[in-house]
Parts: sequence; structure tokens; C-alpha cells
Amino acid sequence: MLSPYHFVGHRIVQLLLRPNVLDFIDTAVGSERLDIQIEEVRVPEGSRLAGQSLAAADIRQKTGVLILALKRVDGHLAFNPAPETVIEGGDCLIAIGATAHLQKLESLARA
Repeated sequence: MLSPYHFVGHRIVQLLLRPNVLDFIDTAVGSERLDIQIEEVRVPEGSRLAGQSLAAADIRQKTGVLILALKRVDGHLAFNPAPETVIEGGDCLIAIGATAHLQKLESLARA
């Protein structure tokens, strides 16, 4: 259960310690940008993304999302993966973007 007191207390501390970070988060995912989400998209075996590096897949240009992390089937989580990281079938891409852009990534991964 999420305590509202804990949540508000955490926000106050963050505002004091990292005001610019909190401003960024509020701008990116605040009430003005309700369409921004962080989602996970599984890359199935046989996907056109499987076997490609993140750079070669050109996900940001094709979909408009940012890849925040890549979780391997074995559980290894690579935060902010390098462009030369190769996507494998079964991997899970953790991405941030507008709902419509995340849907494009899901379509790209399924193809």
C-alpha cells in the first residue's frame, strides 16, 4: 500500500534536494503531459528487432520513444543501454514516450 504521507514527504525532500530534477519530471510526466508513460515492450522471437543493435534498429527515429533500459530473459537489466547493445528475442524494452509512440514501438517489435 502506498502511503500518501510517505509520497508527499518524499516529494518535499526531492524538491529541496533536487529541484531541477523534480521540475523535469513534473514537466515530462506531470498533468500537462498525461500522455507520457513508461512502458515495457517484449520483443518476441522472430521480431525484426531481434538481432539488431539499438543503433541499427533506429527506434527513436521510427517511433519517437526513448529506450531507458533493456531487460534480458535471464533477468539482467541494462539501464541506459549503449547503442551497440544487441536486442535479442525475449528481451523486454523499457521505454518512455507518448501513448501513440509506445504503440508504434509495440507494432515494430511484433513485426
